[in-house]
Amino acid sequence: MSQQIIINDLGLGRTQKAVWRYTLEQHFPPENLELHYLSQLNLDLPANWQVKSEVALSLAAKLWSFQQPASQGRLLYFEGNLLFQGNLRELLAIEPLGWLQAPQNLPISRWSFFCLDCSASQAAATARQLGQLAATSYEKLAEFSHFDSQPLPQPWYPVRFGENPTANLIDCRTLGERPWYRAFAPGGKLWAMQLRNAVGEGYLSLDDIREDVARGIVRPSLLWQMEQGIDNPFELPTVATTADSGFVLPEFVVLPEQQQMIETTIFPLPGRALHRLLLSPEYLFKFELPHQTRRILGIARKIRFFRYSNRQDS
Repeated sequence: MSQQIIINDLGLGRTQKAVWRYTLEQHFPPENLELHYLSQLNLDLPANWQVKSEVALSLAAKLWSFQQPASQGRLLYFEGNLLFQGNLRELLAIEPLGWLQAPQNLPISRWSFFCLDCSASQAAATARQLGQLAATSYEKLAEFSHFDSQPLPQPWYPVRFGENPTANLIDCRTLGERPWYRAFAPGGKLWAMQLRNAVGEGYLSLDDIREDVARGIVRPSLLWQMEQGIDNPFELPTVATTADSGFVLPEFVVLPEQQQMIETTIFPLPGRALHRLLLSPEYLFKFELPHQTRRILGIARKIRFFRYSNRQDS
């Protein structure tokens, strides 16, 4: 039976997706690997989920995982913004592995990795329960954490780089810790080695990286780094890293339709910015409140002075 794996690739380009396929196929032959990218699942979101699709789709994919037929066997889910340096065969060889391994005491919306046995009776029961929550609201499903599951083995708990030297999964969900965004991000050397191997074995080409650079999905210096075969980012010359100074993280890019919405709002942008300033706590308590206090005290002193003067005159 092939190993079924889901990767949340939303926002990722060809570069990081190729790194994932390369690292996974080091443990599973291509013919034994059933790899699904979230962007290709064509999931329908419930109409009552009042949340951005890029946020909701990750949760919908987790729900879809639980709803798979029992014949699918074991399924693994990964957020695409993880660095992978483990051996999945070692994880799957643990006996008894249990029907679900997931982070303990975390709601399902915050899971970045879990391992699920679709053939277990608990999986079907949990799928029905999650489906009922999904029909109620996005929030109830997102915050659900009452799973009868086993904790992930400690080496498989996703952590930030350096927190656990034996960790098999490095959490790069923080934007500044993604080596495809920042040349000197933690774990950058490990990821660059994986990428260079993926290029060398034909999982992607330099033209694919060049296209991701043009689309603003990866930093410009990455192309130069791969052309020169450099793993250690501290070996990059200044001319390469300087090219990243104008790189805007794709999460911060204002799309044309977003700019149009901004320009067609009731208040012009400068006016809206002024309203934000005038109503901000920093402005109110640091400037406006002291100013009004001094003004009121000044008026009070004048009133006292006039009353005193009137008493003297009388």
